Amino acid sequence: RGQMWQYQWWDRSEAARLLNFKGRERTLAEVSRELDRSPHIVGKMLQDFDIDIAKFGIDEAKTLEELASEVQNGSARLMLDATTHKKLVRVVDVVLLRLYSSHKKDRLLIEVAEKYPDGRRRSASRLPGSKKFPHENSQETAIRIMKDLLGIADGAHLIFEDKEVYEEEMDSPSFPGVRTVYRKEILEGCLKEDNTKEALRRIGLPEGHTWSVEDCKGNTKFFSWMSEQQANESKVKLKAEGSEEVSGLVMPPVGMSEKDLVEYLQSCHVDLSGFGVGAAKSLKEFSSELMHGESSLLTDALGKVVRVVDQVLLVMVAPSDKILVEVAYVAPDGSKQWHHRLPVAKARPDESQFVTARRLLQKQIRIDANQVRLDPSKARILEECVECPRIPGMLTVHRRRLIEATVM
Repeated sequence: RGQMWQYQWWDRSEAARLLNFKGRERTLAEVSRELDRSPHIVGKMLQDFDIDIAKFGIDEAKTLEELASEVQNGSARLMLDATTHKKLVRVVDVVLLRLYSSHKKDRLLIEVAEKYPDGRRRSASRLPGSKKFPHENSQETAIRIMKDLLGIADGAHLIFEDKEVYEEEMDSPSFPGVRTVYRKEILEGCLKEDNTKEALRRIGLPEGHTWSVEDCKGNTKFFSWMSEQQANESKVKLKAEGSEEVSGLVMPPVGMSEKDLVEYLQSCHVDLSGFGVGAAKSLKEFSSELMHGESSLLTDALGKVVRVVDQVLLVMVAPSDKILVEVAYVAPDGSKQWHHRLPVAKARPDESQFVTARRLLQKQIRIDANQVRLDPSKARILEECVECPRIPGMLTVHRRRLIEATVM
């Protein structure tokens, strides 16, 4: 949109003052438990797009709370398909490995079956892969697949620069009425020549025997080494075809229209007379803020309406131990605002803090995601409750989520 952010690397001692924030320290579990509004938000989004949530939680279908939990923890996202009118889809990111037994590319690894803990077994013909965890980049997911399935995290040469991306869309029996788009990245690699004979024997080499491994959920996955011809005969999708385009998925509106907002605030006995007076936002402007996901509303333990502004701040550390600092913001009209702060983005109420962090890296800092590792163990949440003159009649909770990001 023509906007731009300018950054500098500062010594840690110089940037230390930017790391001091007021507020009460909270854990992610506390915030999720006490202020969880995901089921309400997700349910309203589904209803706005004519999806019947009454079918959730019946027979084999999962509950609305389970879908909301997926959205909140970042294992799935709800997005709008801009190519189709009023089409909301569930998006899941997946990393697949096209892994060859050697640089000769004579055999590659194929998942051929899966057995569940209850004894059920189903055939498969696909590349090995896994859902991407919300804090992971593609490289981290690929290494986790190597470690969990093959037991050799560093036992292969993987090419991260030439990934192939495609999408598959299908109905989800777990969430009736919601189409699921699987965004799949294929990374190619080959086993290293210095793997031990014991390590290779565990994965069916050099003979190419079928072998199995149990995953963290207790499912047993069966694999076989095939030639490309054998894989094609088994209808394994080995490559993203050149004609396959990634669709135009965008963030959906969230929040309330001005009419709904007025009705909601009145039902909660909020005084509306201060809106649009002096420096205060109008109700139309407040509705726009909510619709863009820049803030959200919830009720506290006393039943009072509270506005929540959620921010993700990146503590981005270079190999030299310097900290990245945002020094200026250039607006689309060319005007510049000078400031010194950590890179920051507002978190939507329908997304995980790690999804926000990845969006910040991609859209604002514009760095390759595989160059940055997010550390979930060092994430901190600080909350401060204040009166905001721009939003009268209620308190505002400023929630700042500090996430450490290491440049590799």
